[in-house]
Amino acid sequence: MKRWIFVMMLLVSTSVLAEDLNCTVSVNMEVVAEEVFTVAPKTKVTYVNAADFVFYVANKGNSKFELEIFNVDAPSRSYATGFLRTKEDALTWTLWTNNYLLETSCRLADK
Repeated sequence: MKRWIFVMMLLVSTSVLAEDLNCTVSVNMEVVAEEVFTVAPKTKVTYVNAADFVFYVANKGNSKFELEIFNVDAPSRSYATGFLRTKEDALTWTLWTNNYLLETSCRLADK
């Protein structure tokens, strides 16, 4: 019985700490992808897997998140880290080249 209660408490506490995010990817200021998903603490989620780039977001815990962008062609990785505590907070990464403007942004999703 004690073990069952412990397991239930663990499941409830993990789901409470998970965050719903709304992430977008824009090319030349036009949204090309938008995803809403849940990220549990200490996990990483792929939210867009395109031909040239793969976009990940990791929940580091305590409202801290990390964007990871993998450039398949280079190959290289870029990161942006910040806190998402309110719906107004945004975590954004931008790449501006001679050919295009690529941006991804994540916010806490409406519940």
